[in-house]
Amino acid sequence: MDPIDLTLVSPDKFLLPEESLTSFPSTYDYNDSVLYATLLPSAKRRCLSQKEGTSNKAKSSSTSAMPPTTKNNKESTTAIATWSSTSVAGVTSGNLTRSVHPSTSTFDSRNPSNTKAAKASTYGGTQHTDLRGMATGLLTQNTTVMAITEGCGVATEVGICYMHLPSGKCTLAQISDLSTFTKTMLKIYLANPSKVLVTRPPSEPPTMLIQMIEKHFPQVQLLPFPRKNFDDKDGLAYIQKFGFSENVVSLLRALSAKYYCLAATCALFRYLEDLDGWGYSEHTLKFIYDTVEDTITARNLELVNNLTKSSNKETLFGAMDYTSTAMGSRLLRTTILQPSTNITTINSRLDAVQELLKKESQFFSLKSNLRHLGDLDHVISTIAKAPRLTNNQGYGTTVQVAESHINRLIALKNSLNTIKLISQTMTAYARDPLLCKIGKLLSLQRLDDLRQLISETLNEDIGIEKTSLGIRNQRCYAIKAGVNGLLDVARQTYKETINDIYDTVAEYCEIFGLKLKLQFDNDRAFYLDLPADKTIADLPAVFINVLKKKKSISFTTLELLQKNSRVDESLSEIYLMSDRTVNQLLESFRDDLHTLYKVSESVALLDLLLSFATACTATDKVRPEFTGTLAIKSGKHPILEAISISETVPNDTFASLSSAFQLITGPNMSGKSTYIKQVALLTIMAQTGSFVPAEYASFKVINQILSRLANDTDLSTSYFMAEMQEMAYVLRQVTDSSLVIVDELGRGASLWDALSIATAISEELIVSKAQCFFATHLIQMARNLRKHPTVVILQVSIESVRILAAKYMGLPTSVIDFATAASEKLESSSTAGSSNEGFNVNRHQVLYRFADKLLQLSHASQMGGSLREQLHSLQSLMATQLQ
Repeated sequence: MDPIDLTLVSPDKFLLPEESLTSFPSTYDYNDSVLYATLLPSAKRRCLSQKEGTSNKAKSSSTSAMPPTTKNNKESTTAIATWSSTSVAGVTSGNLTRSVHPSTSTFDSRNPSNTKAAKASTYGGTQHTDLRGMATGLLTQNTTVMAITEGCGVATEVGICYMHLPSGKCTLAQISDLSTFTKTMLKIYLANPSKVLVTRPPSEPPTMLIQMIEKHFPQVQLLPFPRKNFDDKDGLAYIQKFGFSENVVSLLRALSAKYYCLAATCALFRYLEDLDGWGYSEHTLKFIYDTVEDTITARNLELVNNLTKSSNKETLFGAMDYTSTAMGSRLLRTTILQPSTNITTINSRLDAVQELLKKESQFFSLKSNLRHLGDLDHVISTIAKAPRLTNNQGYGTTVQVAESHINRLIALKNSLNTIKLISQTMTAYARDPLLCKIGKLLSLQRLDDLRQLISETLNEDIGIEKTSLGIRNQRCYAIKAGVNGLLDVARQTYKETINDIYDTVAEYCEIFGLKLKLQFDNDRAFYLDLPADKTIADLPAVFINVLKKKKSISFTTLELLQKNSRVDESLSEIYLMSDRTVNQLLESFRDDLHTLYKVSESVALLDLLLSFATACTATDKVRPEFTGTLAIKSGKHPILEAISISETVPNDTFASLSSAFQLITGPNMSGKSTYIKQVALLTIMAQTGSFVPAEYASFKVINQILSRLANDTDLSTSYFMAEMQEMAYVLRQVTDSSLVIVDELGRGASLWDALSIATAISEELIVSKAQCFFATHLIQMARNLRKHPTVVILQVSIESVRILAAKYMGLPTSVIDFATAASEKLESSSTAGSSNEGFNVNRHQVLYRFADKLLQLSHASQMGGSLREQLHSLQSLMATQLQ
């Protein structure tokens, strides 16, 4: 059964279909996410109970009782739901202990007599009771408690921390989610919590995230928790205090930049403190960091941020960003940080990009229309924010807020009109299933209804204005005449004041004999302008606030300042009266937010696909294949190709089961780092659904990229310590589906220490069966690792770059000539030696690679009659190597 594509599914229908419940575990992939979810039986029970509408009694029957104290309870290190390998800080579950004496080492056990009972509170129609009174119920059931917090702004970051109380297993995650919080909803579904801690002040309406949780998980108890309890620094301290001591260092390094994840951790543990008399001993909890793509690798590969510059141009995001909308740009960023792991999802994107490239008229029409789209997510967030009532007469708001509401409504009107043009193009030309699905969502009948509602209130001739005065006038006359009589009177006053300003300027021209020009900007409002051929001394005294510019002189008068003030008063009155009408209209849209969110995500996905297609027109790219073997012909580093003026040097890459570990040797400045980064970046590009810069490209689907590169800038730790911390993290995360790139490991240690440590770590990576590219200048490692059948020794080809550099630095010609001759002599002797060593190939290694070749041939497509010739050739090669 194909994985379910949740990208374009209505949020209220994202739960699994009935046929999906018959086979567990099953895998589902979210189209625009790297979340690779393994649904366990507890999730199955929950989905069934939701589908059948079972009562809380049925739900409680699926839980298992546990004794008050659990000791030495060994837990499996398998994550509940992860698209990639997980970082496990501790291999034993937490020891839950009862506090008997104040001197015990448990954490913040409380005396019941000294604790005030928490008042019952109502949240979303659910009655909540004393937190301490819940302790017995929590600890006698198979209970999971979750804390969740979200970031501000449109690009939503969600931090999650949840604990399975009987086992003491604590899982942390930070997600870059979309407006519908689909990935967050799936995360909650998989965790199956009984209680979720959220931040919501009593005086504020529920956020969109809270509304989505209430909608999809009505049986989950939402507990409002004070915002002060969501503290990232204290969250870090909790992990350091309770995490398994041997692994907590690498976990803290991975979480150092995860603000929202750490804030949720703090809230969860502060909530657990209120469970009367219970606590956890130090260094006994198992923390699991449910990774997306670790921050170390994202920084090392410069995926979205450059290491040395604040600009994102010299990053993978900058190289791939040909988006036209803010929604598309955010989705591209999320997709790079969370590439898909589902081949069906990836191929559907590649098919869509291929169709866009074939249909030129469709491509340019869609690209042109997208440029006129505003940020729909900003508009939707404005609609979602309910205005506060100050009295029975109307909304309490400021002029700035009212101005913003009008702007958002105008932007929504223009966006819906543009979306109609896009949907017409999609309907006429699209044949690809993914593009057809997007076109269908952009052609919903409800969008026509919304356009009709807007047209009944706003003037039809409102378009896209670019000048400051044009935008202001657009806001003033946005509401149709006759909708509000008082508004019409205020606009007439505004019009008369504007006419007075023009008449006043005409009088100045006539009185003083000057060719004055009336100008406008947001800071100074209306002011006067005169060519610079006049001097300031020649101006009449009535002109004040004179400002000399290069080509003109600007100034104003007291009379003009007074009229500007009257204009501002009229504008304030217009905006506040318009805001009442606008808010009534926006109120009618609130029931359709889920539709608008789907439209926004559909537009973002279309923009992403068009961005991929545009990149193909900028440089030569090829559609990648996914065969289980990494094979790249003439691949290019995508960032270097985007920023380099000269031609980028292409490189070939091949890695399979028999060559999973590749040791790349060569001197410094030879290009080893660039080569291994290129492999990782091309893999990420392919799994986003983009074409890649190469003549041919085949990839194995990777669930995680781990790295240790020689560009560490952390001044708080020594270079060697940073290396060991990052490699400890890599070794705990690595699986046979990971891609590992290591550059110059041991550079911060002595030669023999570096060689021993690098060899030992290489042995571990070889055993993991992960694809690994290990760049080093330690040529002795080649002799140590040659015994392994999966190790391939590569050497970077370079033509004495250091000798050339020395020549340019001004060394004498005699020295350069001698160095060149010595280099040629050493190179020839080295080549002869390596040629002689080539015959001493391990028999086991030859057989291993022969088996790998046979496996590749079995997966090859369109071999036809050449299969026999390929097998004969392979047989002859093996016989020659075994002689």
